[in-house]
Amino acid sequence: MDWFAVRGIVSQKGGALVVAAPWYASWGFKLLLSLAVTAAGYWHKWRLARKAKF
Repeated sequence: MDWFAVRGIVSQKGGALVVAAPWYASWGFKLLLSLAVTAAGYWHKWRLARKAKF
């Protein structure tokens, strides 16, 4: 692999090439994002359920 071509996206640890992922590609961020979307959906359904029916 040409080191100059991939110098900004690959880090080398222990002789193996490891692709350095940005913060938004981590599992923690994906979990946080999915929990936020789920909570927002439940909040929206709860808000609609409390609205006057007629």
